[in-house]
Amino acid sequence: MGRPRLYNSPEEKAQAARHYRKAYIERNRKKAQASDQEKCCQLHDKSINIDQKLFMIIGKSSYEFVKGLCCTLIECEDSEVWEVFQRIRAAFNTVEDLEEEASELENGVLMRVREVRIALQDIIAYVRIGPEALDEAYEKEEIYHQYSDSICY
Repeated sequence: MGRPRLYNSPEEKAQAARHYRKAYIERNRKKAQASDQEKCCQLHDKSINIDQKLFMIIGKSSYEFVKGLCCTLIECEDSEVWEVFQRIRAAFNTVEDLEEEASELENGVLMRVREVRIALQDIIAYVRIGPEALDEAYEKEEIYHQYSDSICY
């Protein structure tokens, strides 16, 4: 002889499933909340850490940082261009590393890091063409930090 049926209709089966899910949620609520809180705190701490690293590179304003780099490159002697270019590449590499760290956060930190990276990339492209190209683009306000609405002042 077989076991008697637990549920005689699909509605009874669905109701039992809802009851089981509610009971499971109640049993594990505190554990889930603690886990969510811990993840949130870790992401917040990571976000602050990335912000601090970015601040160490650019200072108070990404706009002023990029503007300063452009002015330094435009005003420096031909013999100094390579040295300034190497400093820009080092900053670019550091910002790229920060962008990779920030990619899992998907918040404002990631956007700030991306803006700085794009601005540095733009300067590097003009310098590779030649310092005169950077000077000309700067005068015409064609460099990313000059026309972007989203770069931080």
